[in-house]
Amino acid sequence: MSKRSRIISVDQLEPGMFVTRLDRPWLETPFPLQGFYIRELRDIDALKRYCRTVYVEERKSLPTAATQSAEKRPVAAALEPITARARSRIALKSEVSRCLGALREHKILLSQADKCLKTGDGRAMELVRRVAQDQVVSVLRHPDALVWVAHMASAETADWMRSLRTSVWAVVLGRHLGLSPASLHALAQAVLLMDVGMQVLRTMAGKERDVRDHVLLSVAALRRIDEMDPVLISLVEQHHERNDGSGYPRGLSGRLIHPMAKIMGLADHFDRLLFAEDLAQSMSSTEAMAQLYALRNRSFQASLVDEFIQALGIYPSGSLVRLSDQRIAMVLEQNAGQKFRPKLLVLSAADDNRLGRPVYLDMQQVFHDHKGQPLKVAAGLKAGSSGYCPQLEYLDFLGPTAPTLAATGSVG
Repeated sequence: MSKRSRIISVDQLEPGMFVTRLDRPWLETPFPLQGFYIRELRDIDALKRYCRTVYVEERKSLPTAATQSAEKRPVAAALEPITARARSRIALKSEVSRCLGALREHKILLSQADKCLKTGDGRAMELVRRVAQDQVVSVLRHPDALVWVAHMASAETADWMRSLRTSVWAVVLGRHLGLSPASLHALAQAVLLMDVGMQVLRTMAGKERDVRDHVLLSVAALRRIDEMDPVLISLVEQHHERNDGSGYPRGLSGRLIHPMAKIMGLADHFDRLLFAEDLAQSMSSTEAMAQLYALRNRSFQASLVDEFIQALGIYPSGSLVRLSDQRIAMVLEQNAGQKFRPKLLVLSAADDNRLGRPVYLDMQQVFHDHKGQPLKVAAGLKAGSSGYCPQLEYLDFLGPTAPTLAATGSVG
């Protein structure tokens, strides 16, 4: 325990105090990271439901309640969440429709930004900021929608397309952790910029370069932009650093890595597991989550991995699963508090024959198949398995207005 920390009763807590430790394991509580500020009285009430005593660190505590709002604090202080945000009630279908239109525009904007970055043209940041803003607004409205749309881009391997997907995973995690919109915007920008050096690396014909050089090439490209935010440069520079010091380029570890760079590294690794350059090496979402879990307290901070899994779900929106009765389904969105029982769109019969009309299934409402056997998700499937992927034609089936299953879950 830090010499600057002291133990107090939760009844003594006041807004502005920084909590560093609880009297029970963190993972038994809804508080996402080890260390957070008390912002208002309801945060104290939430702690009272789980703890009797906590440790507070005086040097980090604020002088008065609410002397700094999340919006006014610097990005470096961004990872001070209280509780995970509730999921949106905005209809998935309407938000997915918005996202699809935005995706087409984002491809154009990022392609233009890439050209500007090569020449040090400051207009690149204008374009990147527009894309980042759209992503943040969408994720705050409905986090599952952009995740679903990101799976539509699973076959695209362009560097900026990969960064676009990775930004989705990162912002969804940031939202779950309670980051402010301003911090989410900075996070999205950093992810969208993190691999600009890859383009430079590929143009260096005849020269042997280590792929790890792309980080410093990205940093060099960003430093050529006038008035580039130094925090964004730091985030880009650190996104391949790892919690145990095994990363690059500086071998930083633990608290020496910016919290948002940790989010970036985790999201980037997840995307590369899901959509490997060699498609044969790609994993299902469940396999990728298991891989991340195996890297807890090694490459990645354990609590951050836990929250990432909670944020996206074991079966993220847009991913494919096989049910216990052998049907194939696509995940539409998560059910709050029921990570193993999402809302699905059933795409095939038990014999793998594609259904002429997909069927909506809320696993929180349907618990048995047509034989009366318990219905559950048996396994996650790789993106594009059996030719299935999120498609425009499925939009008509999103949400509870779609054809639903009978109480037994039978499709026939």
